[in-house]
Amino acid sequence: MAKHADLAEWTSRLAGTKPFVAVIDGRPIAFGELELNGHIDFFYCHPDWEGRGAGSELMRAITAEALKLGLKTLHTEVSVTAEPFFTTKGFQTVEVHIPIICGAPAKQYIMRKDIG
Repeated sequence: MAKHADLAEWTSRLAGTKPFVAVIDGRPIAFGELELNGHIDFFYCHPDWEGRGAGSELMRAITAEALKLGLKTLHTEVSVTAEPFFTTKGFQTVEVHIPIICGAPAKQYIMRKDIG
């Protein structure tokens, strides 16, 4: 029963976002979500594909869609390891916070980028 509840939750969640997936040889290698308010969530690139352009292509697609939707800014919360990538894509840190995730502190950067 839990699997159905999870599937229903994800189906509902994805109805309010624009998910993007980079696929190579039928396998997803990177994904991200653009929420209709400009929030980027769940941006992830498989470690085997880091530094090979998959994340950059995904970010280009998300930015193009955001512009098409008439959005003026993008914003996101990223980990310490993702912060350099987002910085190279023109995002600026607005705030740093340290939420407790799974019982442990996890530093996050609140980042924003003007696009329009």
